Amino acid sequence: MDERRTDGSRRRTQQKRSSQRRTADRRTDYPRQSYSRDEIRSMKTKAREKKRRQKRLILYSLGIIALIAVAIIISVSVFFKIGSFAVTGDEIYSHEEIIAATELKTGDNLFTFSKENISAKVEKALPYVESLGIKRSLTGKVTLNVKAASAALAIDNGDEYVILNSSCKVLEEHAQAIDEKVAVISTSPVVSYESGSVVEFEDPENITVLNGICKILSENGIDRISGIDVTDRLNNKLQFDNRIKLKIGSLSSFRENAAFIKATLDRLSTEDPSFEGVIDFTIQNKAFVNETDDEETTAAPEIQTEEQPAEQTVTAA
Repeated sequence: MDERRTDGSRRRTQQKRSSQRRTADRRTDYPRQSYSRDEIRSMKTKAREKKRRQKRLILYSLGIIALIAVAIIISVSVFFKIGSFAVTGDEIYSHEEIIAATELKTGDNLFTFSKENISAKVEKALPYVESLGIKRSLTGKVTLNVKAASAALAIDNGDEYVILNSSCKVLEEHAQAIDEKVAVISTSPVVSYESGSVVEFEDPENITVLNGICKILSENGIDRISGIDVTDRLNNKLQFDNRIKLKIGSLSSFRENAAFIKATLDRLSTEDPSFEGVIDFTIQNKAFVNETDDEETTAAPEIQTEEQPAEQTVTAA
């Protein structure tokens, strides 16, 4: 009986020692049976030194990157200066006016100014600049490329006109006359306008419709438009050559019907150049004409073009 107790106690003692050795091995990651304490201590020291070297390397690398960044900033600030200007593109203002409007000067830093801000500043100060492209050169040369704005629309104030481009940016506030290519617009009441800025209408959608109509006219080669009425966005109207009112409907309807309208106007200008009246194009590929602006209309003369087959041109009401 005593022998069994002794054997059991020995086994428990051996198991406890074995468990302690395994725990110690897991903590040190070094097999106790393979390394002496001095060797394990040496290996731990080397591991700590390796980590220190890695940290120092990272710090050195970050320091070098910071020094390079500082050197670049200093070199850009000190060495890259504006030495000269060149003005190219459309000549609507003098070179001196264009350069002065940028507010840039020789000796200014070549890379610290914003191209977008400078362009917006010039387009505001000089309204007939539609857009300004800016190109930098490492030689210190700044090239300003000017694209001119075109007068497309006008607000009739009675004794003077406010001239706009197709995007409704104000080009002139007090024009005494307008070019024949400029269309007088009828819109919702004007809230405010300022030279170099987009006019503000009571109905902001007027700007979208006017811009869309101008784009469609340009794309389809429809000219001699003397008036545009967008007071009702679903029933827009154009005045052609100061003698024919064109009912074009909504902007999407006008876009779909523009080619047919162009063909109709070209044929009518050839066959009856003195015609005055109203043509209703609100139904796609159909034109209804009347000499007065009332509800009674008749079919316009049949138009046949290469683009439009005969059965799609004009149909009687």
